[in-house]
Amino acid sequence: PMVAADVARPAWQRLLCWLGRVSSALKGVQPWFVEAHQFRIDTTDGIGRPTPEGAHRDGVDFVVVALVDRRGVKGGE
Repeated sequence: PMVAADVARPAWQRLLCWLGRVSSALKGVQPWFVEAHQFRIDTTDGIGRPTPEGAHRDGVDFVVVALVDRRGVKGGE
């Protein structure tokens, strides 16, 4: 689960509202179910992946990957 303090951040709330507006513009106005995961991508041994099996959709309408607070980046692709 996301840390409650992060969920309460105004920037997170604005991002979700914006994503809801964009999604509704594409698929029609409706309530949206959001599932969010925080994770780190480690590229120490080569190309990093957001999930061990690579990017996937699991039958959802939209997937968003957002990079927040980039630090200590060495290389990349």
